[in-house]
Amino acid sequence: MQLFKTIKSLQLKLSINQLIGISSVFILLTYNQSFWSALFSLVNISQPKYLLFISAVFLLLFFILFLLLSLFSSRRTIKYAICLLFIISSITSYYMDYLGTVFDPTMIQNIAETDYKEASELINFTIIIHVLIYGLIPSLVLFRIKLTSKGSFKKELFSRFLMLLIIFSATILNVFISYKDIIFIFRENRPVLFLSNPIFPIRSVFIYNKSILGFDKTRKTFQTVFNDIQRAAQSTSSSKKKLFILIIGETARAQSFSINGYHRETSPRLEKQDIINFTNASSCGTSTAVSLPCMFSYLKRENYEGSVARHSENFLDALNHAGIDVMWLDNNSGCKGICSRIDTKTIIHIDTDNICNTNGCFDEILLHQVKQHIENLKADTFIVLHQNGSHGPAYYKRYPEEFSKFTPECRSATVQDCSTQEVINAYDNTILYTDYFISSTIDFLKSKSDQFDTALLYVSDHGESLGENGIFLHGLPYFMAPDTQTHIPFIAWISSTFAQHQHIDINCLKNNADKPISHDNLLHSMLGIFDVQTHIYEKDYDIFVNCRNSLPSVP
Repeated sequence: MQLFKTIKSLQLKLSINQLIGISSVFILLTYNQSFWSALFSLVNISQPKYLLFISAVFLLLFFILFLLLSLFSSRRTIKYAICLLFIISSITSYYMDYLGTVFDPTMIQNIAETDYKEASELINFTIIIHVLIYGLIPSLVLFRIKLTSKGSFKKELFSRFLMLLIIFSATILNVFISYKDIIFIFRENRPVLFLSNPIFPIRSVFIYNKSILGFDKTRKTFQTVFNDIQRAAQSTSSSKKKLFILIIGETARAQSFSINGYHRETSPRLEKQDIINFTNASSCGTSTAVSLPCMFSYLKRENYEGSVARHSENFLDALNHAGIDVMWLDNNSGCKGICSRIDTKTIIHIDTDNICNTNGCFDEILLHQVKQHIENLKADTFIVLHQNGSHGPAYYKRYPEEFSKFTPECRSATVQDCSTQEVINAYDNTILYTDYFISSTIDFLKSKSDQFDTALLYVSDHGESLGENGIFLHGLPYFMAPDTQTHIPFIAWISSTFAQHQHIDINCLKNNADKPISHDNLLHSMLGIFDVQTHIYEKDYDIFVNCRNSLPSVP
């Protein structure tokens, strides 16, 4: 209370130029711990040229902030603009400093598309205190400042222009002196620029609004890309209908599965199943917002654009056009528009064998929904199960108590406050539960082998960082993301009758399971295994094609 009384008693007088200048310096020094730490680690400040380099970088960022705030420099708006920057910067600095988060356009998309459940797990007492100290209190001080006037509007405008000119000239001079160091250091260490706060997050918001939301009018028309769909006659010749389940994992990294050599027994049930484990698979992105639509799109990672994918058909549409019954069951935050044209069910809270609680439902609930859905199947069926999986940071909420094998586990959403081993323990328990869920689904499909030709594919959307090099969670720009965020599990199980009718050599698949594959292979593999013919299909991306014989011709 004494602090607020002190703030209330303040009687400060500043011109708008002074207020903008002081606020810009405050932002650069207070909310950029990650940026300056990274930058200082790259140079030896005992050398005078690097002191000039640091000075040039500081002036450049100062000029950008001063210019940005000058756009809102009327007496009525300037305090609100600065206050907004204080609040935004305090929030972003928390996630940058404690979780290693980078607020690139993809991360902005993740924020925009998240639901209340996911968002609530990222809001905790620690961040509230952080924003209170670094956002709210400076804002209260800000509003105790009385703005002095330079006179008429023209004089104010001229004063602002003169100040910008002085700062710009000083910046250009310093940048010119340190030009070689700036070019070399930032060319070789570009990710450091991503930590400039709030400049880079604001830039990312503009890029997201422009490209991710598809403001380009030429991309608003929905594109039908599977107009030439046909299905080979032999695919429908079997007396049994096909039942194929695709499990989309959430935040599962390949390195944490014991079937991939992990030292802990995190996938004991899958080790006993006759699976094909593709050990060298990579994701399209490092977040659900990118990877999920990308893996279903006809676009490949190298040319993927979210705005194009959102306004185009995906391979679920292709299967649907081919007469296959397609369904999406969701225990996550939605399908990102992928399932908008097919039968979709989002899991609701039901009391089934204690599978659901106040935190939501465990992934087993998806299998209960499958059992209800297949009672009256009349066509070949493709079902997508979208897991909650290993979604962080509250890993401990993703599995029932009986799967708490690795202890002590981090039982908090503020993973940075737990020990590294506690975070790993909780995450490994989610993998153990995923192993159980996948294996249970396989066992269910086995039990239906007298009715259907059954098969399953499990693939995660992206991986996860668990504190390695101070990085938690996921979502880093792809080019700088560690292998833990891009190396994903990719597992297939195919029943003997499905393999027989589709002419698949299981041993051949196992012998080739170490070859590099990615999300780019998913669409073409699914089209191929269901004998769906279209010009979009590319044989070289079908992971099954080289282990099949008597294939129908595909244009």
